[in-house]
Amino acid sequence: MDLLPKSHQEFSTSDYWNSFFKNRGKKLFEWYGEYAELSGILHKYIKLKDKTLVIGCGSSRLSEDLYDLGYRNLVNIDISDVVIKQMKTRNEANRPDLIYEQMDVFKMLYDDGQYSVVLDKGTLDALLPDDSESSTQQIVGMFEEIERVLKLGGRYVCISLAQKHVVDNALKFFVERGWMTRIHCLPKDESANEDDFPLPVFTFVFTKFKKIPGADPILEFTMGEDGKVGRYNSAAELTQIIEETQNYNLLKRNIHKRLQSDEQIQLDLQPPGSMSPRFTLTVVDRAKIKQRENKFAIFIVPQGREVEWLFSSNAGRIQLSETAGFKRLVVVCLHRGQTYGSLKDIQDELSEKVLELAPSDLESNVKVPFLSAGEDIGERKVRYEGESEINGKFLVEEVKPGDGAIYRRLIFLSVENLVQSEVKLKQTSNRATAGGKKRKKKKPVRSSEDGELIIDESSLSMDYHAGFVLALAMVEDILTKIDDGLRILLIGLGGGTLPTCLHRHFKKVHIDVVELDSAMLKVATKWFGLKTDERLKVYTDDGIRFIEEKAANQASEEDKYDLIMFDVDNKDKSAGRSCPPEAFVKPEFLVKVKSILHPTGFLALNLACRNQEMKDQILADIQDCFGVVASLKSDENVNQHVYATRKRTDEEKGKQSWKSNWRNNAVDLSKIAAKNNKQQGTSDLDLSEYMKDLQII
Repeated sequence: MDLLPKSHQEFSTSDYWNSFFKNRGKKLFEWYGEYAELSGILHKYIKLKDKTLVIGCGSSRLSEDLYDLGYRNLVNIDISDVVIKQMKTRNEANRPDLIYEQMDVFKMLYDDGQYSVVLDKGTLDALLPDDSESSTQQIVGMFEEIERVLKLGGRYVCISLAQKHVVDNALKFFVERGWMTRIHCLPKDESANEDDFPLPVFTFVFTKFKKIPGADPILEFTMGEDGKVGRYNSAAELTQIIEETQNYNLLKRNIHKRLQSDEQIQLDLQPPGSMSPRFTLTVVDRAKIKQRENKFAIFIVPQGREVEWLFSSNAGRIQLSETAGFKRLVVVCLHRGQTYGSLKDIQDELSEKVLELAPSDLESNVKVPFLSAGEDIGERKVRYEGESEINGKFLVEEVKPGDGAIYRRLIFLSVENLVQSEVKLKQTSNRATAGGKKRKKKKPVRSSEDGELIIDESSLSMDYHAGFVLALAMVEDILTKIDDGLRILLIGLGGGTLPTCLHRHFKKVHIDVVELDSAMLKVATKWFGLKTDERLKVYTDDGIRFIEEKAANQASEEDKYDLIMFDVDNKDKSAGRSCPPEAFVKPEFLVKVKSILHPTGFLALNLACRNQEMKDQILADIQDCFGVVASLKSDENVNQHVYATRKRTDEEKGKQSWKSNWRNNAVDLSKIAAKNNKQQGTSDLDLSEYMKDLQII
């Protein structure tokens, strides 16, 4: 059916519209919805007594429907003489007071302030087909005419598909003039044909106010006719909300039509008036499914557990979906900075929105289950917020993920689902104080600032750090050196949990830490229990420069390090790897690292790289510079601990002998750690568990 324009430009020409209406004849062109879909909005903003001007009326039945409901002050104009004649003929018998006039909207013949309402159904879209200079200049003329014929307090009610250039031009004109702006997004009919236009229709309501110098603009957005109204600070925010709503409808259509896909689609949901997400939804479809499995479910992740592999990675969510036994699983994560009620409250809040993401073959009467990891949604409390030039905004938070444990975490907001440092907290005993006196009354649990929660020194809660501690087991004669001043260099402090662990568990180890960001030293000291002394020193310096200066000074064998560790993230997100930065693995720099490393010592670094070719090259460069390279890769994420030593062995028998020695060392080091720990000889530092997955490359 050749009724739609071949290009957007055709909408703006009188010849096109004359041709269109002649070809269409008496058929109605309801491009922007029927009266039944628009009636709620129209009755909200157009009263029976309002004198209303309908611009670009075309052959729409809209005015006829309004007339039949008692609206008698309607005047319709259109540039097409053909359509005006058609509409007059059609209505002269039954609607004698319904006025149709042929008129150019850019040169209206009405008096100033003559109308209470100007109603526009698609005319703005037709007359502003693109963002060219000629189009934008022309549309200002229409806006100025609308402004002229509306009385103070009058409303320009514009029904639009809200293309970006249309929104930008309308907001620019009316906001600058001090008009109040409210935008309604009208929901799509979910029962409509899937081949129909998928984007929603918007109703812009611009109310003519007298401009008050210095006053903030009134910018509002709401879903549906009577949804909760959100107020925004700028036209840019309002435009963003519109674009996100349109994108969601396209995404929803695509999700609804597909039955299975390896792609996991994510979207954020935010409350009206806020630019901060409240929920993040990930749609997980499984390619391999059992015939009788359930089709659709929602899984709510407790606060604080969104960082776990099971919920934060594609592979983890696939495993979660398989365990739950559903073809499609929507995984819901809760955001910091938001307040939540119970699990039931969240279910009620999400029910309507998540059901829009159901597969097309889901029966309408099926009750969709809401799942979670336990009955508790967890708790989260931000203890400190800061910002540095190097790491940007960061925070320290305490979380109770719902398993009874309490953790304190350092989070960089640039990668907010990645825990930089973590310690486990525990409640102090109320039985007695140091002097043997009993407390009068047991106090409720409060923050660590009040002395009720302290760091659990028996726990190393991050497996990631255990991979670094494991490198101790690889150092030759480690059981002798661990009691004879073993020297460690760590580049990257973070929250200080790794050097604190080493310092606490191994009493004669000397640790030099180099950290570029001075803010991290303050955070580590105040919030994560870092204590410097003669055995643990922190230098605020660039790690590259620190090593280069050490190498230039040609340290003696006694001053060389037994273990060098790189725990540094990469700020360049386009580089294809999260850590370490490129400068740390360049061959010429690796040579300098080797020069300050004891002949029997090891380099340990965290390699997080999704680019396989880049990863292979990094490993090859390390192996060329050193000798033996070992790797400990977690099945749960992209992190890979890499260990390198100057010693060489090419024989498989030699490699197996080394692994056997390392395994024995790991067992012995775990015992030493337990003995040295302050918590009555207990420690959860079991290095032998990690040794099982170690591979010599």
